[in-house]
Amino acid sequence: ILLGKQPDSAIVFLQNSLTQLPESFLLQLTLARAYDATSQTDEAMKLVDAMLTKNPQQVDVLKMKADLLDKKGETTAAISLLEQAYAVTPYDIDLNYALAFKYAENKNPKVIALCDSLIRIDSVNAHAEPHYYKGIYYTNIGDYAKALSSFELANQNDYTYLNAYIEKGRVLVDMKKYADALKTFTLANTISPKFPD
Repeated sequence: ILLGKQPDSAIVFLQNSLTQLPESFLLQLTLARAYDATSQTDEAMKLVDAMLTKNPQQVDVLKMKADLLDKKGETTAAISLLEQAYAVTPYDIDLNYALAFKYAENKNPKVIALCDSLIRIDSVNAHAEPHYYKGIYYTNIGDYAKALSSFELANQNDYTYLNAYIEKGRVLVDMKKYADALKTFTLANTISPKFPD
């Protein structure tokens, strides 16, 4: 029901299901997601808080609470929760990427060590994301030379990683290198003309 884009119906179904299986972790987590999908952030927060009271190291719930806090503008608290989740499951690549992106957005230099560790384990240089996050960080602190280098490394690892082209183009615009920015945007558009950004 939830996947069918009917979160209101999903809430009713999940609430009824929880009367039958009140201890079901997956039902509770899915109900919290349904609340979130219907912009009932406070209801979702109550549910995840109750779940974390029972199991404070439940990584999926920590990540969900971090998302909810981020939606409420509580970025510092969201990062703290992602760090707690990372302490439990440092091998979770999606969690690493979420934490790296939050660090980069918030000019937190911890992004460099985290991304460098991700780059070290990428023995075949297949992942663009760690370089991209470093580029975002360098852009945000105004180090455009390192930002451009990071975005170029991201595209060397994955030439189809369009976000790196877009951010590189933005940096070039900020540097008033309009011809280079146009070349970068044109290249991205050539690679994927249907990419809306």
